[in-house]
Amino acid sequence: MTKVLALPGSDFPGSPGAGIWVEAFVPCMDIHDALTESRSALLADRYEVVDVSRCLRVDSDDPELDEDVRTIAKRVAKNGQIEFGPFCHD
Repeated sequence: MTKVLALPGSDFPGSPGAGIWVEAFVPCMDIHDALTESRSALLADRYEVVDVSRCLRVDSDDPELDEDVRTIAKRVAKNGQIEFGPFCHD
């Protein structure tokens, strides 16, 4: 989980500066690169990273995973694009 602040111009419906938690799904890579890429992608969408409380490597074939997480993980692995969501208030 990543805590971000909505910057002016973001698509988040809350007020700028609102604390928000979001899941980031990043194609498989080194942990440092994954964090750097996530920060860059969030900043491009007008969100500032405040804290990263969890960073997990997900096996999209793991039957224990939630079906939605498995679907997103497979899509991210296939297209190589970072995905975020859902965005939730503090």
